This record gives sequence, structure tokens and C-alpha cells, in this order.
Amino acid sequence: MPLMIPEEIDEKITNRITELITAFEQNPDIFLTERDIVCYLYHLLLQDFEDYEDTENGTKSIALHTEVRFYGESGNLRLLSDLAIMDVSTLNTDRNIKLPSKGYGVDKISALIEVKLRRKARKSNAKFVKEINKDRQKVMNIRNNIRDEFYSYIIAFDRESNLHLEAENSEFHKEFYKYPY
Repeated sequence: MPLMIPEEIDEKITNRITELITAFEQNPDIFLTERDIVCYLYHLLLQDFEDYEDTENGTKSIALHTEVRFYGESGNLRLLSDLAIMDVSTLNTDRNIKLPSKGYGVDKISALIEVKLRRKARKSNAKFVKEINKDRQKVMNIRNNIRDEFYSYIIAFDRESNLHLEAENSEFHKEFYKYPY
């Protein structure tokens, strides 16, 4: 696959998020957990990011991954993302060098996606907002610890509330909030 320019990556991800939102609107009960949403979005994104590319150490991988852990330049960050699109050419899985505990290292990402789901109203509005703010902070921390700019997305699905949050959008960050009714 030829290297995509950042705007192409953003367009592809935004289009797939729109498909995810449509699926949620039409059949919200297909998503029982946050992991269901992440898996469904992974399935959609795989159509755009399935090509095998050369890694830094001469193996092959794809750009799309789940639960990517970010350590930052200090090695102490240790934040986990739901989904990440990485620059495969900077991925290193060489077992002969010291790598973080997951056994890989990557120097450049193109996109980071966080997903939230509130299925029942037992989780208060305040707690749900706190979880979303925690993801916002996580994205900011990763952004502050990675040299290159990347796109970030927060997608929050709320099954039980009339809570309508204001999205904090910027040039490289988009938020999507969806309520099924």
C-alpha cells in the first residue's frame, strides 16, 4: 500500500466511524460492551488498513492494532489505547534488542482511537463524563510524549441518557457522541 497522507487517513477513519454510528443507531443491542464496539470498528477499519508492510526489522505487519501501549520517550508513560494506526516502517519486533514488556516498539503513529459505552443509567452522568475526560487526558499525555503529530478520536455511545456533551474538536482531534434515541 502506498503511504497515505494524513488527511487520507483521517478521511478513512472518519468514514468508518460514521458507519459504526449508523450501525449503533440501527441496532444498538449488537454492542453489549465497549470491546464489541472496538471489535466492530476494527473490522471496518481493516478494510482500509489491511495491507502488509515492511517493519523496521524486516518482518511484515499491518498498520491497524488494538491495545497499543505507549511508553513515551522516558519509558514511563505506559498508556494503553483501544485502537491505533501506526507507521509500520517504524515498528520493531526484534527479539534481540530490549523492547518494552509487550515485545514491540513503534516510533510513529498516525491515529489513536478511544471508545466509551454507557449501557445502563446506573453509571451516573458525572462518572461517564469523568471517564471521557480521562480518555481526553490520556490522548493529551500521549500527544505530549510523542514527537510527531497524529489524529485522535474519542467515540462515546450512551444508551441511557439525555446527557449531551460538547465535543472538543481541533485540527487533529475529533470526538463523536451518539445517543440511540
